[in-house]
Amino acid sequence: MTTGDERIARLEELGYTEREAAFLVLAALHSGYFLRRQYREFLGMSPGHADATLAEKVVAKGHAQAFSSLGKTLVYHLCTRPFYNAIDEPDNRHRRARPPFAVKVKLMALDYVLAEPGRSFLATEEEKVAFFAGKLGVPNEKLPAKVYRSRTSGSTTRRYFVDKFPISVDGVPGRDRAVVSFCYVDEGVIATPSLETYLREYADLFRSLGSVRVVYVTTRSMGFAWVERAFRRFLDRSGQSAAPRCHPPERLLA
Repeated sequence: MTTGDERIARLEELGYTEREAAFLVLAALHSGYFLRRQYREFLGMSPGHADATLAEKVVAKGHAQAFSSLGKTLVYHLCTRPFYNAIDEPDNRHRRARPPFAVKVKLMALDYVLAEPGRSFLATEEEKVAFFAGKLGVPNEKLPAKVYRSRTSGSTTRRYFVDKFPISVDGVPGRDRAVVSFCYVDEGVIATPSLETYLREYADLFRSLGSVRVVYVTTRSMGFAWVERAFRRFLDRSGQSAAPRCHPPERLLA
């Protein structure tokens, strides 16, 4: 399995600096799309030369395409096969162009990852399956999966964690298992999959882990009461007796 340091080193060979390469690996594995302000947040810097240089470089090298969104903000899509070959992810679905609502979900997911710098994220399907099935011993049939059928040959392929929402792992002293944080991103328009569908698809994995942290990410300040009710209904159906620990609205908005 290719490590993050190996991916960074390969991008440095393509002419990126270490910090540029580190950010591009993060953006490619968690989103496929990024904004210049997200690179600034990654660096902890104000607008200036660094983000402009990266934006110009990644387009000039043919590794990304830029397009305008509302407000003339440029969105950069890491979409070329040579780039993903370099980070050992030739079949990563982030290469594909997505409709606006899906691009928003991906940018929100990257925002969440950038806002949680102390967490260790499982970035790819391979890493997630290796952790849950390999390290924790969760049976594959308990993992969220979708079966794809080839239109030509009729053969099927089972893919895991197809929503690609961020998942992070934190070791906690005194516990046998690390605390796993799952993230659901609601872009505020279509929300595909719905929260109820997401919880249903992950229910077997949640039960297998016993204790999990679920983070609901949204751009809207309304709707948390509905989300809490939906989650409590899920717990009731799952036979979970313990009530979820809810953060105050100020924390949720942050």
